[in-house]
Amino acid sequence: MNFRLIIPFGFLFALLSCKERIDLSLAENVNKLIIEAEVHDGPGPYYVKLSRSTNFNNPSTYIPHTPNSIIISDNVGNRDSLIKHGDGIYKTTTLQGKVGNTYYLTVNDASGTYSAESKLNSGPPIDSFYFFFFLTQENINPTIVINEPISEENYYRYFVRKNGKTAEFQYVSDDKLINGSRWRFTAFREEYKKGDSGEFVFLGIDKANFKYWNILVQNQAAVSGGNESAAPANPPSNFSGGEVLGYFSAHSRKTRKFIVP
Repeated sequence: MNFRLIIPFGFLFALLSCKERIDLSLAENVNKLIIEAEVHDGPGPYYVKLSRSTNFNNPSTYIPHTPNSIIISDNVGNRDSLIKHGDGIYKTTTLQGKVGNTYYLTVNDASGTYSAESKLNSGPPIDSFYFFFFLTQENINPTIVINEPISEENYYRYFVRKNGKTAEFQYVSDDKLINGSRWRFTAFREEYKKGDSGEFVFLGIDKANFKYWNILVQNQAAVSGGNESAAPANPPSNFSGGEVLGYFSAHSRKTRKFIVP
């Protein structure tokens, strides 16, 4: 794989993530059920993670939760009953995500039945990849380029897995200002050095998940001292059936692996 090493003269980070601010009051959500679930257009299995919440200022403690059952189905009649993969983690056995289908998640729990739906929208392919340098060659920012589809309403989430680890930062964007254009998305918060490896993951998400992740990104920036976000707020979950935190996202998924030269 060939990479381009580019030192730009302008600073365009402010345009890289088109955010729609949603200000909500932050409640104390202690011991609430959290459901995190995804389906994508790549090979399964897909995973659902259940846990209980802790204080906002102490999010590092993972408390797994066991439900009665978890089912994912779609609008064309497919249905999959998930099996246990680990503490609080469940996986599909037969389901295959497909662009254009709508997926339904039902979690039957002692506290109630919680449901969510998400449409698996298409997303443009990654056209190219390069390292974006700001001011110095030590400030390395992995960047992808896409050809944004015209006459569509699109929402994106992206992140980078550095050296095989879970992504530290998330990024979101809509296409209000970039519709139909050739555009780049840059992961500009991580620090990279020579020899680091990574995987740039680019997702095409629906509007409900854009709103959810947009709030999380703002919270992340507020906690890390960023000045571009509102005060921490509760992300608007797409679950119904009772008070529950988390999200269910069906999305397209494109990736590009790299090594810093």
